[in-house]
Amino acid sequence: MNLHEQIELAKNEYKGEHFSAAENGSTPNNKRKASATHHPTKEQHRLIGHYQKNQPGPLLLVMGGIHGNEKAGVIALEKVFNQLKTTDPDFKGEFIGVVGNLQALKENKRFIDVDLNRQWTEEKANFVLNTPRAKLQCSEDKEQRALLKYFELYRKRYSRNNQNRNTILLDLHTFSSAGANAYCIATKVGESRTWASMLKVPTIIGMEKVLKGTTMNYFNRLEMVSFCFEAGQHTDPVSVKRMEAAIWLTLTSIGAIVPEQVPHYERHVNLLHEIGKDLPNIVEFLYRHAVKADDLFKMKPGYSNFQRIKEGELLAHDKAGEIRSPHDGMILMPLYQPQGEDGFFIVKEVN
Repeated sequence: MNLHEQIELAKNEYKGEHFSAAENGSTPNNKRKASATHHPTKEQHRLIGHYQKNQPGPLLLVMGGIHGNEKAGVIALEKVFNQLKTTDPDFKGEFIGVVGNLQALKENKRFIDVDLNRQWTEEKANFVLNTPRAKLQCSEDKEQRALLKYFELYRKRYSRNNQNRNTILLDLHTFSSAGANAYCIATKVGESRTWASMLKVPTIIGMEKVLKGTTMNYFNRLEMVSFCFEAGQHTDPVSVKRMEAAIWLTLTSIGAIVPEQVPHYERHVNLLHEIGKDLPNIVEFLYRHAVKADDLFKMKPGYSNFQRIKEGELLAHDKAGEIRSPHDGMILMPLYQPQGEDGFFIVKEVN
């Protein structure tokens, strides 16, 4: 049984996740479809919003909150959909926003049982789709199954009327360390890197060398283009503003909307361009320090993204003792939160 057939079997298990719009085909009478359903004081649904004008164009899927303590992406998507609903601009293609990990978002935890952004492999996808939902014990397995259904059904409905057009996944993230720097993560070659570079913040390539099971690597193998945007510290209000800017600039870059119809377009451009002006354009993953829950890992305070470090520099401690840098380079995503499987990354500039 192939992946498409497996997802067909899973369709009816998620009736409560407000997915009827994606299954019903095009909007009646060729009218705009737009919605923004993120209400912090009410029950959060998987679908945040859906906007289209029934004009040919790309499909942009944007996901926020694949880690439940990273709420900025959900808030930013709500703001963008509310703006679209208010201004009602012309639009080519479709734009869908979804929540990644509903249960973890509700509990304000990075994850419940396992990191949802570390299990996107073909083997894992086959397991969650072949196992009856009632028998899935892991919270993130259920979340992954629902996301697979969402993405595939939107792609199938979209592709019937938009052959040979792009399907793009933008995955929104924040991080635990302080500091102002934001960046994109993309694959080393292809359109992933192209679209990420349009945001004019540093683009980091080569994650597939040091980390498996991410959404980006999985969906780039499924005839989609995927890249990530890391906006800033979890609770910093500017992270939401940067994510809004990243969504609007991605929509204009892919030709879904013209810049003249984006409110405060130049402000969005300047917000992101200011971040990247003193940083390298392209950097590459060099090293990942993996951690386990019982390692008692503790990062030395004060490190921030793109801070230069030297080989042998003391970076952290765990139950085995000192942890020193194995390379010269720049540090990325130092871990300053209780949950996480990545103590830090080391990246290097690419000429």
